[in-house]
Amino acid sequence: MRTRVEPCMLVSPVLIALSVATTAIVMDYIQPSMMWCWVNPFHNKAGELSWMIIMFVYAPIWVITVIVTVTMIIVYRAVLAQENRMSKYLVKGEQVSRKMSLGVAKQACWYVGSFYITWVVPFVIFIGTRLTMQGEEAEKAYYSFYLTTSILSPLQGFLNSLVYFRPKYVKQQELKRKRKKRETRVTALMTTRASDATARDLTVRASELTASDVKAPDVRASDPVVCE
Repeated sequence: MRTRVEPCMLVSPVLIALSVATTAIVMDYIQPSMMWCWVNPFHNKAGELSWMIIMFVYAPIWVITVIVTVTMIIVYRAVLAQENRMSKYLVKGEQVSRKMSLGVAKQACWYVGSFYITWVVPFVIFIGTRLTMQGEEAEKAYYSFYLTTSILSPLQGFLNSLVYFRPKYVKQQELKRKRKKRETRVTALMTTRASDATARDLTVRASELTASDVKAPDVRASDPVVCE
């Protein structure tokens, strides 16, 4: 299954991106637009341009958002179902460990969250500005969209790298906690043994003190007894 699906998943994004870019360039819809070369909203073919913007910008963002979200939910449910199947083999009284499903859920949230931050947040700001404001007020409000996009869009690669490095970081932190816990146990055990050894040493020394070691006062019969 993996050998059939993986090549398609690797090739399809490249083909889609090349198709969209080539079509927009051939139809002369890519022009300077504020921060970048984009489907220019001030193109003279306003009717066709609206369709092009929806097809090349809005639709891909929402379609990918839905696909990524649904995919992460499916992965989480699959892991959860596996844990439930494994619960059949538990001894009576034991509880099902949700460690694996919880880890998958956290990783999925990080993965989807980086995508939301990069694309959904600026898109929501843009749509809200366009639907609620007009004229000069809208032009001023677009500044927040451009500012947000300028900050978040370049962070996409950085946020993705954090997502992929996170499992290794979590594993290293878990190993450190286990090592520290083990060292604490060893220290406590050594302290206990040292206390026991000290107590035994004191007991031995006390037992070595016999009556012959205690010197009594030397009273002689020839000594005169003085009576007052």
